[in-house]
Amino acid sequence: QRGEDSKGLKRSASLLLLGQVLQALADTQGAVLAFTKCKMIRKKALRPDDPSLALVNMQLGQLFDRVAGQQPQGDERTRLLQAAQQLLELAFAQTKRALGPEHEDTYRRLAALASHYVTRRQPGRAIKLLRRAANGLVKRLGPAHSDVARVWNNLGVALSASGAHQQALKTYRRAEALLARAVGGWHPETQSVRINITGTLLRLGKIKAALRQGQQASRQLLGQ
Repeated sequence: QRGEDSKGLKRSASLLLLGQVLQALADTQGAVLAFTKCKMIRKKALRPDDPSLALVNMQLGQLFDRVAGQQPQGDERTRLLQAAQQLLELAFAQTKRALGPEHEDTYRRLAALASHYVTRRQPGRAIKLLRRAANGLVKRLGPAHSDVARVWNNLGVALSASGAHQQALKTYRRAEALLARAVGGWHPETQSVRINITGTLLRLGKIKAALRQGQQASRQLLGQ
């Protein structure tokens, strides 16, 4: 039995990686299938609160959340949002029980759940949870960690959704500086934050600053 479980868990790790690759390639159907098969294997082999099972629930929840964000209002969007929230809440609860409320993975799951509320158009709730997650990750990992920067970026999205564009701009710039140091100025995540900065400058009516930001991002991407 242990040998079978071991083989199954190795296969589940491959399925998890496959799901992540398919998600990056925008193959939503394939990613859902891979994550679902991975979850079935881990659910059979592991205890209910195992962190690796929580990780799959988070991946599925984030995928459903992303797809829901692309849907118009209607039954399909509602169904996807409900599925996403259930999975993200479950992932957070599983991780909290398994690792404790102050573990960095618990804060990561909290940040994932918080970002879901932006899709649900509840930015106030998202802001509160993202700040909590950011503060927790700073305590656990230090202020310069890339995971902290990712939460700052998501907080910027939530602030922008609430109409607090000036606060969002400051938060994005903080995330950009951290990511540039942690993963590099050319990295897609850093470039994504710069796109958010440009969009926020436009919303604030700072056209010239937005143009300069776009030109600077292009030069950094090209290594000039």
